[in-house]
Amino acid sequence: NGQTKKSVYRITLTHLAEKLDQYGIIRCHRSYVINPQKIKSISGNAQGLKLQVAFTDKEIPVSRKYIPAIRAL
Repeated sequence: NGQTKKSVYRITLTHLAEKLDQYGIIRCHRSYVINPQKIKSISGNAQGLKLQVAFTDKEIPVSRKYIPAIRAL
């Protein structure tokens, strides 16, 4: 619908990521989960990737641990 929605949940991000996995939402950082369909661009290198996401100017970091999963997209 073109709008960013912010929600507060009282569970761990790991638990939330497990619940959202069925919808294609993936973990990209210890503090972030992301919908891969909303990624506009990926920049950086193996030392650190950044994701540019639709509907926001904020860059989302990608932890080294999650770089292979992001590159596989």
